[in-house]
Amino acid sequence: MSEWVWVPDYPKPDRVMSLSAWVWAESLPTWASIAKNWGDPSATGQFHFGLNESAGDLSNYITQGGGGVVSARTQQPLPTGKWGACRLRLRRRSPPRLPERRPRWPSPSTTAR
Repeated sequence: MSEWVWVPDYPKPDRVMSLSAWVWAESLPTWASIAKNWGDPSATGQFHFGLNESAGDLSNYITQGGGGVVSARTQQPLPTGKWGACRLRLRRRSPPRLPERRPRWPSPSTTAR
């Protein structure tokens, strides 16, 4: 299944960003995206939320003013063959810290939050 939404323009995040999605992964391709606007990595508000390289874990990268990039990774593979809820929340602090909560994948006996 390949379904997506194209948003032609939206406010570009540089201080606060929240995103949530239900995802189903059949496989874990390199740099697969859940949400992404990574055209010009020197521009403020560019981001990638999806798989990190070929490791299969979830990551988020976001560019901030002055050319800085903050990032976070779950350090655990995204489950395949089942639905999972994931979310991220970035609050810019001085110095920036990300994330406040890392995405967590539900085990068969728990519910996603």
